[in-house]
Formats: sequence, C-alpha cells, structure tokens
Amino acid sequence: MAKIHIRPITEGDLDAVMDIQSSAYHPFFQEERFVFEDRLRNFPDGCCIAEVDGCSAGYLFSHPCQLNAPPKLNSAIESLPEKPDCYFIHDVAINPEFRGMGIGRNLADKAKQLAIENNFRDMALISVQNSEKFWNKMGFKQVKDLSKEMAEKVESYKTESYPNSCLMRY
Repeated sequence: MAKIHIRPITEGDLDAVMDIQSSAYHPFFQEERFVFEDRLRNFPDGCCIAEVDGCSAGYLFSHPCQLNAPPKLNSAIESLPEKPDCYFIHDVAINPEFRGMGIGRNLADKAKQLAIENNFRDMALISVQNSEKFWNKMGFKQVKDLSKEMAEKVESYKTESYPNSCLMRY
C-alpha cells in the first residue's frame, strides 16, 4: 500500500493543482488559477496537497467562512470575514488515477483537524458532481432549509449533467 503524505501547498504546487482539477472535474466546475492563488494568499494553512510516492494526487482548499455566505464558484474571496462562524471546505479533488486509495478521506480528516485547530465547531461545503454520498460518509449532512439567497447560490453550482449540488454541514 502506497503511503499518502499531506503537506502544505506552495505557489510551486499550483500547476499540479490545475492538472488535478482538470482531470477530476467537469469543465463547468473548473476554476481559474486566480481562485487558488486567492485561497492560498488568504488562508495558506487551509491549503494542502496529498502526495503518493512523490506524485501530486489530490488537494484541499479550505478556510474560515460564514455559513450563509460561501463564495461563488470561480470567484476570489479577497479577504476572510471578520466574524466567521464555520470552516468551509472550498475544494477537495483527487486525480482519478489515485482514487480508491483513501486520499479523499485523508483530506477530509485534515479539514476537520484544521477546523478544530481554528476553533470552529461547524463545517460546511457545497457538494458538486455527485459527491454527496462521499461527504455523507465523512459525517456531513445536506442542509435542506435554505434561505432564498442561499438556495440561489447553491443553484448556481448545478448543471444539466450534475443537478444534485447541495449545501452540506458537519
């Protein structure tokens, strides 16, 4: 069994991040490089890369947030909120060549650890591309009672091919 090593992302890893993203996501969900640069600049502690035998296999981008105001897809956050009330998992992606090795679970566990270290009890994410089942296994549950504003935000993450995007909370 190959060993998974999770470490902080550096600027030098962003090419690998972009490659992983393009192999893992439908084009609709692919974000531009400035989004990852923005997350790395605003909260570097929440940005991790998973390596297997020295190869970049997956990544995690996460940061403090307000539950009712997660960032839009493919947008910068500019700065963290003054009074965050949850820890937000912006993105976890695994290169398909490395799926089934437990990398997703390791990165989800890393996000939970980061939430605890930063004194957040609540975590949230927007599940895309039929990943709800995975996040359920990680202890996240779909939030069904959404404000009109939040429902519109979540709706913006849906496509004809992937109509099941949803806000999830831990």
